[in-house]
Amino acid sequence: MSKKHLIQDYTQLPADFYSNQQPEPQTNAQLVIQNEALLSQLNCTLNATELLDLTSGQLQQVDCQPLAQKYVGHQFGYYNPDLGDGRGLLLGQWIDQKNQAWDFHLKGAGRTPYSRQGDGRAVLRSCIREFLASEALYGLGIPTTRALSIATSPESVKRETREPRASLIRVTPSHIRFGHFQWAVNQGKNHFQALVTFVIQKHFPQW
Repeated sequence: MSKKHLIQDYTQLPADFYSNQQPEPQTNAQLVIQNEALLSQLNCTLNATELLDLTSGQLQQVDCQPLAQKYVGHQFGYYNPDLGDGRGLLLGQWIDQKNQAWDFHLKGAGRTPYSRQGDGRAVLRSCIREFLASEALYGLGIPTTRALSIATSPESVKRETREPRASLIRVTPSHIRFGHFQWAVNQGKNHFQALVTFVIQKHFPQW
């Protein structure tokens, strides 16, 4: 059987829109849950071993080119130019049987150039909360990212207390944010035009 892979088309944008980055993998990881309904919807043929590999950041069973996206935004009422994927990586896209592309994004992947002294990790509590909340929103018919899987390991992460490390794959057609446009505009017309063209071709080809 050929090795499965994820397509990475975000690299069509200029190189300063992102940083190539490998995750900091979990060791002795195990799957906590996998979203069987979502796997079926995506016609995703990843088996349990491959899904664990991808969710724990090992990346030995599935080919992909992970990257951290650069964007900006406002925090606490103030513009912050230093934002970006501080603990997440865009792994690539899975193409379903209807030729729809779905971004796979790994939350809790470890440090990136945009971590700002953070450890880039996530804890089991927050991953479970996101899994439940996103599926509840989806069930209510509210557009949202969805959670594909959670992995955890014996490694602990310091928050208010020591908590089990975990990571989660979130799925959505796009991880383009308003902050991507804010950043591109500040870089000049060419960057803004490149982003607009990319988004239109990818998501609004009828335009």
